[in-house]
Amino acid sequence: MLNRRHLRIKVLQILYAFYQSEDKDILRARKELLSSVDKIYNLYLYYMLVFGNLLHFANLNLEDRRNKIRPTEEDLNPNLKFINNPVLIQLSENTNLKKLSEQRKVNWQSVVKQQLLKKLFDHLRGSSTYMEYMATTDSSFESNKEFVLD
Repeated sequence: MLNRRHLRIKVLQILYAFYQSEDKDILRARKELLSSVDKIYNLYLYYMLVFGNLLHFANLNLEDRRNKIRPTEEDLNPNLKFINNPVLIQLSENTNLKKLSEQRKVNWQSVVKQQLLKKLFDHLRGSSTYMEYMATTDSSFESNKEFVLD
C-alpha cells in the first residue's frame, strides 16, 4: 500500500519544490504533500479494483466465445481456471474495497478506462505467466495467489 519509500520520495519532491519556489509557503507545501499521499492511496485502490474488472472481462470474453455463430470445442468447453481463481473472486467481492472506492469515487467505469482494461486483459492473456498458469493443474490457494502476484 503506502510504504516509507513512497513517503520519502514525496517528501523530497515537495521539499525540492518548496526550496525552488519564490514564495516559500510552508502551508501550501504541506497541503501538496497531503494531496500527494491521498493520490497514492487512490492509485492503490485502482490497483486493487483492477483484478475484479479483469475477472469481469474474462467472463464477458467467455460469453462472447460461447455465443459465436460457429464456436469451436475450446469455445464451448473453455479452461475456467482464471475465472474460478479464488483470490480474484475475493478481491472482486470485497465489500470494504467497494465501499472505499465509492467513498473516494475511484472506479474503472469511464470509456477510456474500459478500453485500457480490455487492452490489459488482452495483454494478460497473451503473457507467458498466464499461459503457464492456465496449463498447470495445481489449483491450490497458494498457486492462485502466486499468479495474481506475478
